[in-house]
Amino acid sequence: MAVKLNPLEIVNKKVNIVLLKSYLIGVTTYLLENNVPPAQVNELLKKFGREAGRYLLILEKSDKTIIPKNIIKPSFLDQKTYIRTTLNLITNYLFGKSFDNISDTLEKENNHLEFRMVLLDNPLCKDLISPLPEVKFSSILAGIIEEIIRDKIGSKNVFCDETRCISTGDSLCEFVLKIKLDKI
Repeated sequence: MAVKLNPLEIVNKKVNIVLLKSYLIGVTTYLLENNVPPAQVNELLKKFGREAGRYLLILEKSDKTIIPKNIIKPSFLDQKTYIRTTLNLITNYLFGKSFDNISDTLEKENNHLEFRMVLLDNPLCKDLISPLPEVKFSSILAGIIEEIIRDKIGSKNVFCDETRCISTGDSLCEFVLKIKLDKI
């Protein structure tokens, strides 16, 4: 007999970081042992993150999370503030910690907005050592960010990648979020 679990009953519990780290190590090890290239491992972790982001958005619709509700088309500057706030709410919800730094750049030539987010002491990567320097464990967080920001601003042209990772020997985890703008 299958056990049925109501996800709404577990929503406000803290993320069990030890369990999540164990999952990341197990999945990553399995994929690498089965000759999956590191870039594909990162993409699969991102895909898992996007699915987790969809789950968090479903929970939001049930009023069980602190992720902000959809916005009414803000002005450009308000949207930048909204995105920064949403980014910090995501990490606060998952880890009880905001990004240590968020910077943004508007690139008019390529018509996109870029955010760089830094976690100096990423709870997800702390005390982990990646099996290969190309494998970034927080690719799963990049996927969560990508999915939630896509939903919040109503655009599929949102991409997030982890560019530096504590588990690969970097001093911090850095994420780059790129949003292709319809018009500036």
